[in-house]
Amino acid sequence: MKAPSGKYAKPATYPFQQKLKKMGLDTSSHSVRRLFFVYLACILASAVAAAVIVSNQSSTVLPDPFSIQQRSTVSFTLYYPTKLPEGLYIDIASVGRVQEEVVAVRITDGRGSKGISFSISQRILPPTANLQAFYESFANKSTFPTSVGIATAGSIDNGQTRIISLVTEDKTWILVQASNSIPLQTLQTSLGTLAPSR
Repeated sequence: MKAPSGKYAKPATYPFQQKLKKMGLDTSSHSVRRLFFVYLACILASAVAAAVIVSNQSSTVLPDPFSIQQRSTVSFTLYYPTKLPEGLYIDIASVGRVQEEVVAVRITDGRGSKGISFSISQRILPPTANLQAFYESFANKSTFPTSVGIATAGSIDNGQTRIISLVTEDKTWILVQASNSIPLQTLQTSLGTLAPSR
């Protein structure tokens, strides 16, 4: 069979060009190359964004800050963050009971009042607790997933304090109150990898 030649020969049409035609898009070689580079740029931009998110979180898995004795003094499961944003750590000296059946750990960057510092407190969920009414007092309310359940975030004290509440499946009630100067993303990341103390 004789191959087409001369100025009337039609250029080859590839399957992806046929698909572009059906979508009403230009299928010239210049246009296809341009679409390819746009597609490649989108992939690279997504990869860079993912790398930034990962780099904001420390890759070090934190040890369990609670002792056997501390676990034995409460009637509920204690939880702790296994990873924290870069630069933050658990202040081991702060770990312990702050009230009857209430345990807290402080997360800090070590810079005192000029830096980031907030506490994660936890207790058994009281059977009479009305969480719906409690959450209605939050301004700018939102929710986000964690490794142990869905957390509800908002602000109180006329927006001066951030608050996050989370109830695990085994009824541990986890609460965080922090200054509104601390980014919500920092708190979300800190609670995103909670694990039960063993």
